Amino acid sequence: MASISADDKTWKATPMTCSPQPVTSPEKKPIPLRNDSSEPTKGSDSVFYLAYGSNMQDETFLGRRGIRPLSQVNVLVPGVTMTFDMAAIPYLEPCVAGAQFTSDLDAAAAGREADANVVDLEKAPLLDGYSSSSSHWSSSAPRWTKPMVGVVYELTPKDYERVIVTEDTRYRVVEVDCHPFPESYRPEDPTPEKLDTRAFKARTLMSPPRDDPFMRPDPNYAQPSLRYLTLLRTGAAQRNLPLDYRAYLDSLHEYHITTWRQQVGRAIYLITFLPLLLFLAFLKLYLLDRLGSSPVLLDKLQEGTFKGMWLAYDGLFQRLCGDGERTIEESDTVLSKN
Repeated sequence: MASISADDKTWKATPMTCSPQPVTSPEKKPIPLRNDSSEPTKGSDSVFYLAYGSNMQDETFLGRRGIRPLSQVNVLVPGVTMTFDMAAIPYLEPCVAGAQFTSDLDAAAAGREADANVVDLEKAPLLDGYSSSSSHWSSSAPRWTKPMVGVVYELTPKDYERVIVTEDTRYRVVEVDCHPFPESYRPEDPTPEKLDTRAFKARTLMSPPRDDPFMRPDPNYAQPSLRYLTLLRTGAAQRNLPLDYRAYLDSLHEYHITTWRQQVGRAIYLITFLPLLLFLAFLKLYLLDRLGSSPVLLDKLQEGTFKGMWLAYDGLFQRLCGDGERTIEESDTVLSKN
């Protein structure tokens, strides 16, 4: 069982205390967040939850959210890829981690490549170059080509529900196959392409489908902030994940502002939208503590605010103030002046 000290709030979890059921193939049917089917299975003592982003980090999961896992195990998740396609706040926190089925990403990438082959770039307007710039950056961005690496926490139904209601409601809850790393595996060894360990199902949070109208055009375009990347890197180290995976996280480039127009855009954008976002987040936590769940109306209001923010960014701020999702390199700055 997990142990925790009341003095320093340190936590240590043991391997899984219950036996997961074996599975044969990934389950691709999403479970809605606000639906009876998303409730933890009644009568079960625990729920398996796969974390791959900031929830691997102690300060986020144990501290800010107050979750106390019963146990944990590091896993390999075939057929799933971590992405940074969950749009957050332009100029500040452009994106956070999400996940997609690898087959869906491959199909979407093939479609973008086919579309790019029929576009006459010489006739494309310079300021409407999102697709051309994204294809350039996608080819040069660091990639993790092996299966997803993460950690499965064994949670009480109450803690699992708290994780779900405090997450972005745009996520889908999906069950995926997880293969635990064997006890003989060392982090210094290369991450394997597959594991022969017995698979089990765990619930995880996935990005909306690629054809969702409010998904960004390219899942590899936006860059996380340094703050967010630090959470991922710290969490991977705390969970003792493979060193080559941690090297991949270290190779990711963070977003930072390089022009005065971006600085002005960030100031105006944050003054306009950040107070409302913070108010909604505070209200959600306030009501959650009293009601045990987040009101559906508040979730819809939060989703609508995000949609409005990104419509304002695409329609105005990006064109006038510059890129709020990806660092403008020196060469790009020179080109924009010519």
